[in-house]
Amino acid sequence: MIKTVAAFFDKLMIKYTPDTFILALFLTTLTILGALFLTDTSFSDLMVYWGTVFGRLCHILC
Repeated sequence: MIKTVAAFFDKLMIKYTPDTFILALFLTTLTILGALFLTDTSFSDLMVYWGTVFGRLCHILC
């Protein structure tokens, strides 16, 4: 019985849960749009900041 319920929820999650890369792109886009419209930061400033932080993160993790 537990295997049947687990299999049902497994199929349900596989069907409706987005790929993690798509989710990351969506959240990144949402964050950039929020920063553009809710603050007085320009798009170029956001990209410079994003590149700087991403570079530091890669340096720490690699």
